[in-house]
This record gives sequence, C-alpha cells and structure tokens, in this order.
Amino acid sequence: MLARYQRATQSAPPPLMSVSGRYLPFLYHLVSTLISKPHAYTVVIIDTEGKFDVTRLISYKPADPNYPAAPADLAHVYIYRPGRDQEQVKAILSSLDEFMLYGAHDSRARAWWGTIVIGGMGGHVNAGWKGWLRVEREYVSGFPVGISAEEAMGERQKRQAAVDAAGWAASSRWGTYGWKGG
Repeated sequence: MLARYQRATQSAPPPLMSVSGRYLPFLYHLVSTLISKPHAYTVVIIDTEGKFDVTRLISYKPADPNYPAAPADLAHVYIYRPGRDQEQVKAILSSLDEFMLYGAHDSRARAWWGTIVIGGMGGHVNAGWKGWLRVEREYVSGFPVGISAEEAMGERQKRQAAVDAAGWAASSRWGTYGWKGG
C-alpha cells in the first residue's frame, strides 16, 4: 500500500505515512513488529499528545503475532514528550541523527528504523487528525431491521463477542491493511 501511494502521488519520504483516525492501535502494532525479531529495529516516538503507552507494545497472550515485542525490546523505543510546542519538535528532530548515531544508549547495535511523530509534523510517520491512511475498527454488522428490544438484549453477549473479535483496518485509496488485537 505504501509503495502504491508513493507511486500514485510521486511523493518521496519523509513522511512515509500520514495516519489518521484511531491511529494508536496501528502504531502499537507497527512499533511492536519493528522492534521485535526478526527486524530488531530501534524506533523514536515524539508524542506531542502524551497518549502513547509503551506497555501496549507487548501482548499478554502467548505468541501473539500482532504484538510480537518482548519486554527487553522496549529498551529500544525512545519516547519524547515535548508537548504541543512545534519548535521543540523541530529541535528534537534535528538532534536525533547525532544522538542515534553517536549517543551513549543501548541501541547502538540495532538499526534505527525512523521516527514517528504523534500530533505534529515531521518524522517518517505522522499521526494526527489528518492523513491519507485512516485507521478504524473492522466493520461489524448491526442488528437486523425489525428486531425488538427484547431480542436485541438477548443477542447482546453474542454481539459483544463479535465486536471484541473484530480487528482493525488501516485503509486508503491505495489499499487496506488489517490486523487483530489492540
């Protein structure tokens, strides 16, 4: 999907992606995949909204392919929280190359994948209110037409199970990507 977007718009990175909608579950899935084996990258996150929860990168279900990171992988996620000050975001972005390449940190043996900016501009992935990749829950059909309130209440647990089992979809004009969990 990313390659189709770049060919269609003739854009050159960065940003690779501009994500909107309910983007946090997508970012948790993406970062968990990037920092775990076989990739084992380092990722920097600039969170101007203060919403990113690093504990969501790990699944508490055994061997969950949607969130494969292990607790040791979390040491390779660097999170900055500058608030909404875009000048601070720019300052962080301009200093990252030097820090990631020459700084004293535990990720020197790993490749640096890139930077995700939540609620601001810059980096390799931008997440906010506007973007070409929209993240939503997968569609779950509603109650049938003409169902009574009593019938709906009787189907409540079954319906809740269907909603809970639904995954996520990141979609755009150039394709859709789906995953479970989150």
